[in-house]
Amino acid sequence: MSVIVGYFDLKKQLPSETLVTMLDASYVVSGTKASYQEPWAGLGVISQPSDKQSVYECDDSKIGLVGEFESGCAMPRLDTMGDAQIALLRGGFIWAQMDVAQQRFLIVNDHFARHPLYVVAYKDAILFATQIKALLAALPVKPELDKAAVAMMLSIGELVGNQTLLAGVETLAAGSVLELSANGKKQHQYWQYRYQQDFSINKKTAIESIGEALSQSVQRATASCETATVPLSGGLDSRFILGLANQYKSVHAYTWGVADCRDLIYAKKTAEKIQCQHDFFEFSGDYLQQYADKGVWITEGQLPVVNFHVLPYVNRLAEDGNLTLLDGFAGDAILGGNFIKPMWLNKIDQKDVTNKLWSWRLNGALKHLHSDSLSVMVEESKDLFSDVYAQYQSETSMDSAMSFLMDNRVRRVTTGGTEIFRTQFAVKQPFMDVDLITAINCVPHAWRKRHRLYLQVLKEFAPDVAAVAWQRTCLPTTVPYALSWASLAAQKGYKGARKYLPLPDLLGNDSPSQFSEWFRFELKDYVFSVLFSERAYDRNVLPMDALEEAWDKHQAGEIDASAFLGAAMSIELFACLFLDDLDSSIQRFSGEA
Repeated sequence: MSVIVGYFDLKKQLPSETLVTMLDASYVVSGTKASYQEPWAGLGVISQPSDKQSVYECDDSKIGLVGEFESGCAMPRLDTMGDAQIALLRGGFIWAQMDVAQQRFLIVNDHFARHPLYVVAYKDAILFATQIKALLAALPVKPELDKAAVAMMLSIGELVGNQTLLAGVETLAAGSVLELSANGKKQHQYWQYRYQQDFSINKKTAIESIGEALSQSVQRATASCETATVPLSGGLDSRFILGLANQYKSVHAYTWGVADCRDLIYAKKTAEKIQCQHDFFEFSGDYLQQYADKGVWITEGQLPVVNFHVLPYVNRLAEDGNLTLLDGFAGDAILGGNFIKPMWLNKIDQKDVTNKLWSWRLNGALKHLHSDSLSVMVEESKDLFSDVYAQYQSETSMDSAMSFLMDNRVRRVTTGGTEIFRTQFAVKQPFMDVDLITAINCVPHAWRKRHRLYLQVLKEFAPDVAAVAWQRTCLPTTVPYALSWASLAAQKGYKGARKYLPLPDLLGNDSPSQFSEWFRFELKDYVFSVLFSERAYDRNVLPMDALEEAWDKHQAGEIDASAFLGAAMSIELFACLFLDDLDSSIQRFSGEA
């Protein structure tokens, strides 16, 4: 995991040791520090071994880089580039130019913000870093928890817009240019998601252009590695990446989950089909007690604790050496139809779409809770959600919904999960590719509904893995489309019948985890100790009456509140680690790194 930190302070309001403090507080497993400081500013980078260089000298500027430009990209000066030139860059990166002559900073992130950048103001000074902990360590006055962000995390399990759990600390929006100078802070986006449906496009042409774009993305991602490592599930995204990577490099697949999960069944068949190495890491609930603190420390409260499943296996994977991980994350959102709801395709009323979008994202357990304090938090979150969504107005409601979900759901969740992997090795995300997005954004949304177009592209460009059954339908993706979805409908009917009839479980466990059960048994005492501690009550941030009700109903088996309780756990652990005990947390996790 590489880190970039810096500050801009013309009035010299920050301590002289600010840069050193930020670097020392950053969490890295291994890396080399490089820094440059002027009386008015500082720039520092901790680069992981795979990075060639961390701080570049260019005339009268210093340039810090986190991540990498993909092959073919040079290292020019930001001040010589316009938005159109910046938009041509490829890869996942944060690029900061400290212009000594002009006394200013220029900072750019990639199109998808694959590396987070957090920004906070202190009086007239601005601090930025890829880790919140670095900001907090250097701030003379600590910010408070943002109650609006807390409410949002509890409501939908994620944050929206540029909010963090701390008041005044924001993320840099994807595809942005940030300028810090004597004129203040200026920010704009050089690139945004824009859907321009072309109803005259030929479907065959669309399949070819999308498949070629993804193939080229995988080829670029694997260019500098000998073996590509792929987290393999029973779904489409990871098998597609595996099938394409296998055409260019040797591949190593691994799967995590409970022993009888569908992911393992179909991932194993996929690996056998292309004859690649495949390892299985069995997942059990007791991992959370050991790794929850560390997960929150790495992801900085951006994810509920139920999303930390990869933590126990990162170190084991790293034993294989300097890995390049190819993550299929967000394929279903980008190419598939996960975000395409029939109700949105023809609706014009944006308020109606907002309400339905909110209802879709709202944690289902909250509908069974009767806490007045929680109700107020949910309503306030809905208002904020609507305000953020209003920034994504397009010609059609579907365009607006897709742009919003890609820039919020995908960006915020992807960033947090990827940071866990990055603690040990380089991570590439072939689906998050500008050329691929461009090819997809002109395709009519209706074509992608229910993965219809996705399946056609998969069969054309990775036929070997397409022939293996898909966990969603339990049938090969090569069977007729109608048969696949008839199978899905039959599965839903069978699951519904099992609630009332003593039928055997013929479908297997369709989830790789069992948090609902684990929160009732092996994790019960630990979860209770986190959520209902004296500190949690004294903090008066979480709706404790709602948590108590959710806990009782979950333990009684009336509802599954594990996602809601998991979000609350992340918030409380974040407060303990980052606000109550920051210095000791830095020492503790620095020792573990």
